[in-house]
Amino acid sequence: INTTDSNPIDNIQQPVTAHDSDEKERLKSDLIQLKTELQKTKEIIVRLQKSEEQMRE
Repeated sequence: INTTDSNPIDNIQQPVTAHDSDEKERLKSDLIQLKTELQKTKEIIVRLQKSEEQMRE
């Protein structure tokens, strides 16, 4: 939950605090994790489609 005002102009003028950079790192690792999960999900979909085709044959 973001407690600061979500006005982008204010955010630009504020110096980056240690908390902000921690938050950035956490978001970055979350993003990497999500990308990994997305890739796995795509691979699962491909496998399911292949096995579905085999069942039809």
